[in-house]
Amino acid sequence: MLQSPLEIIRKILTEQCECKDHITETTHLVDDLELESIYLLTLLTELENHYQMVFEITEDSDIQTVGDIVHYIETHITTHE
Repeated sequence: MLQSPLEIIRKILTEQCECKDHITETTHLVDDLELESIYLLTLLTELENHYQMVFEITEDSDIQTVGDIVHYIETHITTHE
């Protein structure tokens, strides 16, 4: 069974970034989870490895919530593992 992007993000945040909070699409990465830049980098690297893609996120990108990452994944890939 394929995991949704949200499920994969939850798993990475829990296992790699030590987040214990309930994670939804409206969860703010910095304000709610207090993720430091190293954990954000870890999250994106793990997602890149999982989806075999490159996140092209710049300072102008509006990635602030878990839902923003889910949307980015859903619009930039066509197949999931």
